[in-house]
Amino acid sequence: MVLAARATANELVTRSRGQFIANKVADASGNPRSLWRTINRLLHPGNADCVYGGRHHADVAASFSAFCCDKLRRVKNSISSTLSSWPFATVADLPPCVNDITLTELNAVNVYEVEAAIKKLPNKSSPLDVLPVSLLKLCLPEIVCMITNLANASFKNGHFPVLMKLGQITLLLKKAGLDAADDSNFRPITNLSTMSKLLERLALARLQPHLLRYTNYCTLQSAYRPLHSTETALLKVTDDIYRSMDNGSFTAVVSLDISAAFDALDHSVLSRRLQSDFSIEGTALAWIQ
Repeated sequence: MVLAARATANELVTRSRGQFIANKVADASGNPRSLWRTINRLLHPGNADCVYGGRHHADVAASFSAFCCDKLRRVKNSISSTLSSWPFATVADLPPCVNDITLTELNAVNVYEVEAAIKKLPNKSSPLDVLPVSLLKLCLPEIVCMITNLANASFKNGHFPVLMKLGQITLLLKKAGLDAADDSNFRPITNLSTMSKLLERLALARLQPHLLRYTNYCTLQSAYRPLHSTETALLKVTDDIYRSMDNGSFTAVVSLDISAAFDALDHSVLSRRLQSDFSIEGTALAWIQ
């Protein structure tokens, strides 16, 4: 019921926006200069120079890149200095895995799986796409075999195409009214190509079943897991608190917000954990690396 209402509302909004744009263009069609101004205003509703504090785009890109690198360097140094001051020699690892199933390669995909995955893609295109997603779906019979061959070549060789690692980064102010000249007030949004996302989904369909078989995969993990979400995490915490109250016990909740959690992830540590705790090796591990 909720999903149907949301879909209807989105359709009405899209239809209304399209009619509004059509009326604006029709009103200005008799005057080329007015038509140009109208189209330019519709395609570029905001002034990017104002958004970025009057700075040139190249300066913004260089400044934000330096800011991110410096931030990650500070986070890494802070973690290293904290760990070195601990009385423990090393951080405890998870117990060794008890499952002897090893994943050495990602299984080949077929045209039916690729076709189904493409049909499930939302009709949102990236500026990096050669074809819009809507046109990609219309041309599926002609190009699904090529995409299937691309995915299989990638999985077989353990190599992710370099061009598909590129993304278009858009900086958004975290809150309205913040100083646009301060790089720390921006949140970077990376837009990857549709083919890149499709390859990731096909690989995930092979990795996830393997990971879920292992005891080292936390049973309380709610993110990036089928049938789990923030809702299931909140239900678990709430249930634990109620049970504690019923037993007359005191409850304290500690929530951690890790700064730049994904950006600061150490890739070498991730690779070692995938090998030691989940037995992922060979071309499968090479593809992830």
